[in-house]
Amino acid sequence: MESSPHGKVRLMTSTEPDLLQERLNIFLSELEESAAVVSIQYSSSTHGSGVLYSAFVYYKLLDTAEW
Repeated sequence: MESSPHGKVRLMTSTEPDLLQERLNIFLSELEESAAVVSIQYSSSTHGSGVLYSAFVYYKLLDTAEW
């Protein structure tokens, strides 16, 4: 896979905070070894009568020369 110099993003959402955490943990554990997480941002917002939880992950796939 060709890496972008601008990085990649992944947005995850759930109405259950524990499910969002589980999804985030799975995503992070499956990242390639050459991936570096730049930032993770969390947010919550009302969604109908409930709450929608979100995690926005910004990461980069590094070339071995960048190590």
